[in-house]
Amino acid sequence: MGLITLKDIGSEISARTGIRKSEVMFVLELVFPIILESLLHGDEVMITNFGKFELQKKPPHVCTDARTGKKTMSNWKAILKFRQSERLGRKLCILTNPEYDWGEDYGDNLF
Repeated sequence: MGLITLKDIGSEISARTGIRKSEVMFVLELVFPIILESLLHGDEVMITNFGKFELQKKPPHVCTDARTGKKTMSNWKAILKFRQSERLGRKLCILTNPEYDWGEDYGDNLF
């Protein structure tokens, strides 16, 4: 197991499609700012067969400094929520539990 970077994803897309890596990286570097801007505008972002991203705001709350005991008010906090699609969940179950008989409804053509 390791860390997969955007560069690694770009290399893999390039290898699978034959499109130059520089062109793939150009597109990938446009995708994430678009997703971020959409989330900041209050939109949900859904990637079909993968999942849905949503930005939630955690409201301000009273904090206590452990050293001084002083109470302060925190700022609101942005939390990114991800909910996987049903299809992705099924695929993960199949790939992580290959010994189980999943039946015909759980075919290999999930993606």
